[in-house]
Amino acid sequence: MATDILRNCLVETTKFKQRLGLHLPEGFNYLGAEDFVLDRGTPHAASKLTRKEREILLHAVDHCPMRQFQEGHCYYNAQMLAMVDPTHTLLYCEGLALGIMPFPTLHGWVLLNGKVVDLTWRKATRARGRFGDRVLGEIPEGWAYYGVTFDTDTVRVRMLRIGATGSFLEDIANGFPLFQEPRLRPVEELLCP
Repeated sequence: MATDILRNCLVETTKFKQRLGLHLPEGFNYLGAEDFVLDRGTPHAASKLTRKEREILLHAVDHCPMRQFQEGHCYYNAQMLAMVDPTHTLLYCEGLALGIMPFPTLHGWVLLNGKVVDLTWRKATRARGRFGDRVLGEIPEGWAYYGVTFDTDTVRVRMLRIGATGSFLEDIANGFPLFQEPRLRPVEELLCP
């Protein structure tokens, strides 16, 4: 199952970094993105959007400054989509995903009532309707999403502070602030099967 592969990647990468004996900088509590996502994130299951949820999504899309949702711009696409949603139902999520690439990739998407909406990646098969080639709750077989959810206010404040969108997890320009947050669980607890 793709979710198991993705979780295993998070665990094994964190174990590898731990075995390297890396010394964390002063104030850091995480060994990197995989460790942070493993501690604070969750895997997301496939679930079809309801008609009302689809209406919420399309209303937000109609208010986005861009209409194409280009590949390679996942953070921008997802953060802007969450920002323009007047219902505040779309929440920005960032973590690792397994999909169009044959290996886990850092990625950003939105959750709509806990359902994955990924307007960046295109599926191999197209369903009927608008965005029929995108992930609208139903995750294709072999794909998986495992991420951390950020509320809209957090996204807004960050966008205003840095004047841009971008990865929360790989935020080198701002000194990786997420990795300085307190751990929720000891790393050893997360690495057990």
